[in-house]
Amino acid sequence: PQDISADGAETKTTAKLLNKMLEDNDHRPDSQLVLRARLLDIVIGDFDRHFDQWKWATVDSTKGKDIKGRIYHPIPKNRGQALFNSDGFIIKVASGRAMPFLKGFRYQIPKVEWLGYRAKDFDRIYLTDLDSYDWKRIITDVQQKLTDSVITNSVKQMPPEAFATRGEETIKKMISRRDLIAKEGMKYYHFLSKTVNVIGSNEKEYFKADAAAQDAPKI
Repeated sequence: PQDISADGAETKTTAKLLNKMLEDNDHRPDSQLVLRARLLDIVIGDFDRHFDQWKWATVDSTKGKDIKGRIYHPIPKNRGQALFNSDGFIIKVASGRAMPFLKGFRYQIPKVEWLGYRAKDFDRIYLTDLDSYDWKRIITDVQQKLTDSVITNSVKQMPPEAFATRGEETIKKMISRRDLIAKEGMKYYHFLSKTVNVIGSNEKEYFKADAAAQDAPKI
């Protein structure tokens, strides 16, 4: 059976969406919603957000307007590494240099560029429409909406046995990490910006590269 979104519409895989984007530039992801989801990934310490961890719902259609394509909304899935934490010796050693993303769900956000390392190629495709001002604006909005009460009520949805073990600690860590995403989110933005992907399609397109500003060329 086909995967469907909450409203009953069929969803697409990330690979199918990318093919649509390459076929026709009127098919676009909602980059702002992607960033909101990725900021939540940082808050909950989910490092495993590669291409196969997403589905896409066609929620907004531009059919009947000047643009004939569609806008695709992200649906995160497979939260197997959310809130991951381990105090084992082997994981501690591995998280030092070889796999820093295994540092786990802490009060701090150590090496945010490594937390998002497995998702960097995904991010450089599906967040490419957003500049630093968009990031700052969306980060602020996410922080305002992810209130202490929202976090507390969400964590309390855990099974009682799980909440009794780590519930209060999880709430405090999420609040701490939420407060840090203004700094750490922009740090991740600058990490992604070191290598920029410009996505084109098989349609006729025109790209203008302005190399006048050597430190910040525009396309």
